[in-house]
Amino acid sequence: MDSEGDEEVVETPSDDDEDMEYDNMNVKDVTQKENKKAGKESVKKAKIVEADFEDVLLARLAKSSVRLSICINDMWPRGVKPNLDLLKSELKKMGNQDRLISLKKITTSPDPEEVPKLLKFMNYASPQVRLDIAEVVRILVGQFYDLSGARGPEGQEKADRVRWLTHKRRYHSNVDLEALTLSGGPFSSPLIGKILRAYFVDSPSHQDDFLIEHMKKTEAVPLRLIVMITTLIDHALSEWAGGNKTVIFITRQNTETM
Repeated sequence: MDSEGDEEVVETPSDDDEDMEYDNMNVKDVTQKENKKAGKESVKKAKIVEADFEDVLLARLAKSSVRLSICINDMWPRGVKPNLDLLKSELKKMGNQDRLISLKKITTSPDPEEVPKLLKFMNYASPQVRLDIAEVVRILVGQFYDLSGARGPEGQEKADRVRWLTHKRRYHSNVDLEALTLSGGPFSSPLIGKILRAYFVDSPSHQDDFLIEHMKKTEAVPLRLIVMITTLIDHALSEWAGGNKTVIFITRQNTETM
């Protein structure tokens, strides 16, 4: 019987995906030799962390604003860099004067590196939110379609099930795996609701404070977020296409065609 514990990992990143270094953080290059020049370069390009900011909470909320934008606007924004306007707008909605003051200190600082440093830190949030949601999707896809459980189909049967689900995007609907029938239209799969509940209700993250607050105020789940989750469901199913779980990197190229 196949299980997720025996999964094969394929590490074939796309050269044209600028987010690859962040969307696949478990990949580490250990082939480069250490030398003084490399040491200086690593210091120069050191990753920015919360501790680099005077106001740590502002830094966290700055990332939260980017996560909000990814989930309500575009999973893969093209040529759009994080900006401070959305952050400022969300802070005003919160009435968070302390963070607004901290933000003003950064934008008016005589140090020309302060704003770029914050923007670079914010940019880390884009691949992070895709990964965070994808991990929940992967687990629930395996459970929902009986791909990862001990009582599910084996080998070729799994591959056949995935092929049936992905044909004409049947997974969009409510499916009966025994009768191989569909009910409901696009985005009507109960799996979408299960993913939303697991991510936002069962294990909410403070990193998504702005997004959660947005959904509370609008009393609705953003359409772009539903599309993003459905795209990740397709991606998770593709990892079972061969009958065994094969982790495939999430890139713009292999998700925009879904």
